[in-house]
Amino acid sequence: WLAAALLVIANTAVFAQDTTPAQGQQAGGETDDADKRIESDDKTTDRRLKAKAEEAQKLRIKRQTEFVSTVPVEGEIFSYLAVPQGLAGDRGLVQGRLLILPTLTVGATYSDNIEASEDERDEDLSAFATGTVRAQSLLARHSYGFDATATTSHSFQEDNDDYVDWAVGADGRLDLTRRSSVTARATYTQDTEDDSSAEAEGEDNDSQSIIGNVGYQYGRNRFGYLAGLGVRRQDFSGPGSADRDNTTFSINQRVSLQRNDRLTLFVTPQYSYTAFDVEVADDGDEPDTHAVTGLVGFDFAFRAPVLLTASAGYTRLFFEDPDLNDVDSVVGSGTVGWLIDPLTTFDLTANHTIEVTTLDDATATTTTSLDLNASRQIGLNTSISGQLGATYIDFQDIDRSDIDLRAGTGLTYRLTSNLFLGLAHQYTRRLSEQDGAEFYENQTVVGLTLLY
Repeated sequence: WLAAALLVIANTAVFAQDTTPAQGQQAGGETDDADKRIESDDKTTDRRLKAKAEEAQKLRIKRQTEFVSTVPVEGEIFSYLAVPQGLAGDRGLVQGRLLILPTLTVGATYSDNIEASEDERDEDLSAFATGTVRAQSLLARHSYGFDATATTSHSFQEDNDDYVDWAVGADGRLDLTRRSSVTARATYTQDTEDDSSAEAEGEDNDSQSIIGNVGYQYGRNRFGYLAGLGVRRQDFSGPGSADRDNTTFSINQRVSLQRNDRLTLFVTPQYSYTAFDVEVADDGDEPDTHAVTGLVGFDFAFRAPVLLTASAGYTRLFFEDPDLNDVDSVVGSGTVGWLIDPLTTFDLTANHTIEVTTLDDATATTTTSLDLNASRQIGLNTSISGQLGATYIDFQDIDRSDIDLRAGTGLTYRLTSNLFLGLAHQYTRRLSEQDGAEFYENQTVVGLTLLY
């Protein structure tokens, strides 16, 4: 019995000696595999978190910079030189907590009627250069930014058509809570008035504008509220512009209610007061004016990628001069934006407004406009665009109305990742009841735009 027991113990010891290392190796292998899986999962999680952070950063940059124009040159023809987002892609230089967006455009323009004259059609070839820079904060909360732009143009035929326009601005947003914020923006602009402007009356006038706005925003669930205060100071220099200097104060509010994911309703009451420097204008009238506007409207997103925005209301202008009759009109606006496919967009915009004018003897202008814009990206490097538009302007208290017609097309080609070539042509025609106010003009522009 004792010998049998010793034999069993010896065999058990040998079996344990033979199997223990193998089991240890298997357990160690399972531990190593688990560690590797954990490490792999950690790396995958890090990559996903980093990708999400990068996407959030790109979205924040896009939202903060999408309103910044890539080409600040004045005039409708120059709008065709703006590089489409599909070609521009992500851009900007990140310096700490600031995103810097510099742009430089140089080019030439040709016009067959530079003075917008009915009888004296003077051709002109000019060279221009424009630069702009935007500095935008990249903070998780709050926001601030600065921008500056300058444009110079030199005419090879008419020395008096040379100009230098520039503007500077700053803005910020203070997030009070997760639902409310205060915004502010201030700008100063030095601008040359376009020869085709009815209020310029054919003169070469300059204007200086100071604009300041402060707003409060609040949103909770589907309810939104916005209140704003604004002031604008305008000074004109040039022949016949002495009685045009004015200051405008404005108050506006917007109350919105999101009914569902597709429909938002809103109400917008507005008030403004325009005070002119002169008590009595050259035409003998007291030009100071009060304007009251009430609008109701909606934003509606269709199932297809179509967004419709429309509003309608009423505006009344009250003149402090007792000899002037108050002016009122139904007002409204509407926009249809259609993303036909990822490379093709279509926009139709209609507006009907009434506002104070500084044109002699006229008290106000009623303006109705309709604009159609379309763009298409072709391949990776080319984009084409087109525009058709018409504007009807009725001048109150004088026997004059104008119809402005315009049609244009543009092409943008990406030469390198940062350099773009733009080419555009536009035809403009004005029909008017005023003698000598009618004209037509062909404009062609070519430019190189450098983006960072």
